[in-house]
Parts: sequence; C-alpha cells; structure tokens
Amino acid sequence: MVFCEVNKLLNYKVSLIIPVYNVEKYLKKCLDSATEQTLGEIEIIIVNDGSTDNSLSIICEYEVRDNRIKVINQKNSGVSAARNAGLSVASGEFIAFLDSDDWIDVSFLEKMYLAAKEQNADIAICNYASVVEGIDKMPSVKRNKADLLTSSEALKKIISESGIRSYTWDKLYKRSLFTKNNISYPSVKCYEDMATTFKLFYYANRIAMLKDCLYFYLQRKTSITKRINNGLIHDNIKALTMMREFLKSKGCFKKYFREYKYLCFKMMLYSVYSLLVLYEDKNMEAKYKTIRHAFKEINLLMTIKSAKKDQEEIEVA
Repeated sequence: MVFCEVNKLLNYKVSLIIPVYNVEKYLKKCLDSATEQTLGEIEIIIVNDGSTDNSLSIICEYEVRDNRIKVINQKNSGVSAARNAGLSVASGEFIAFLDSDDWIDVSFLEKMYLAAKEQNADIAICNYASVVEGIDKMPSVKRNKADLLTSSEALKKIISESGIRSYTWDKLYKRSLFTKNNISYPSVKCYEDMATTFKLFYYANRIAMLKDCLYFYLQRKTSITKRINNGLIHDNIKALTMMREFLKSKGCFKKYFREYKYLCFKMMLYSVYSLLVLYEDKNMEAKYKTIRHAFKEINLLMTIKSAKKDQEEIEVA
C-alpha cells in the first residue's frame, strides 16, 4: 500500500473516505461533489483499490487540483479493506463515506457536521435518494423525519432495518467511535455495513436524524448487490452471525432479540427473492438447495441455545 500525503491542515472537521474500484464512468461526478463541499477544513481520502481501468488517472487529476485530497493505492482487496485503509490515515473529528459511483449534495458535510455539533450527537443521518441508472425520472427519496435518538432507540431501528438502514454512506460518525472501540470493517464482499454500522450505534450516545435529502445512491445493473450468487447469501448469514455474537458479548441480545429476529425473517425472504428472481443461474435444484441451507442457518441464529443463560434470555424475550 502506498500513501501519498499532501499539505495537511492541523484540525480537520471531517475526513471523507472514498473507496474506488473500476468506476471511471462515474468517478468524476462523485469527486466533483466531494471537492465542491461547502464545509471548510475537510480532507478527502481516496483509496484506489487496485483499479484496472482509467480510475487512477482521474484520481491523479483531482489530486493535483485539490490539496485536500490524499490518495492511497493498494492491491485489490475489497471495499472493507479500502474503508479500513482510509480510516487508518483519517484525522478528522468526524468520518463520512462516499461510494465512488454515488454523489452527494454540496451541503452534505456541512449540514451533517452542524447537526452533530449542535445536538451533541456522535452520529448524524440524512435522507438519501435512490437513482436508477438509465431511467430518466425523479429519484426515489427514502423518508426519515428529523429526530434525535438515544443509542437504544436507534439500535432498535437499525437492527431491524426499520427506519434506519445499515448503509455506511448516509451517515456522519465521530471518529472516536472507531478508534476507541477498535471498530473496522470485516473481510466480506457484501453486508460489511450490516456487520459494522450497528456497533457504532451501540457506542454512540445520541444520533441526530436530518430530514434533508443529501446523498444520491446510484443503482446500476453491474453493481455488486445485483450480482446475486451463493456467496452473497453466505455473507448475509455471516453478517447476521457477527451481529448476534456482538450483542451477546455485550449482554444485550435479550433486549434486542425481537428486532434481531425480525431482521432474520426479512433476510430469509430476501434470500428466496434473490435466488429465485434475481440470480441468473438456471439450475433450480441448486437454487432450492441454497435456499434450504440459508433457512436452516438463519433459523439456527434465531433459536439456537448455546448455554442455559442463552435459553433463559430468549424465552424471556
């Protein structure tokens, strides 16, 4: 991994981390939205994850023009490793993430930062809009109302994926949540956010929710979430397992059991839909075998009692 450092301010308000892999078609729009932010005193950390297209050349163009940009080059290791690489050099008071095929409103960082500071919140969340590639219509906006939540209130929403999604990118996090609690993204290709974001919520004291739509999420046919396969389902189960193990280690699995069980049911239904509708493999026998395996594994996560204390917790919940 090679880290190219440029002129550095002493006190950054926000470190914006952008993992990049083979997105030359979308990258300029993404980087324009990052460099045009109205908030001052930010650093923009671009992690080139072994791109083989023209992405690195585009990154270098922006690096020359904007001294707030830091560039990390590494061998292709996946989005989790790229985010972790960005976190390892980030020095801002807060952390934000931007996927390299998405873009943000020019006031994204300023509004999120001000909301977090004014409400003494460790995390701020904005609304986002889903933009379908190739379809010329107004984007679909995911509605959240302005609110200030405690950690417990927010955890119930994010664990059940009801009201707050576990996406990494529509949020602003106090950097100390990562550093003080040794939080990093796990080495899975998908659902790394599901396995990580709720931990940050667990350690946060207050979560500010903005009603502003500030993030634009591009849904493209070639994105990894559209390439449904058995590995995706496996990562889904792995993320659910990580969540369960963390909640148990903190002694609060009982408290959030209903929300966790609801998430497991949702993931069961998603597995069926993904494999039968989205997965292009025509081998129906293999599809049904994967579905049965997914049901078995997820059901065990909801019901298995590894110890007497486990059983008592679940029965009470």
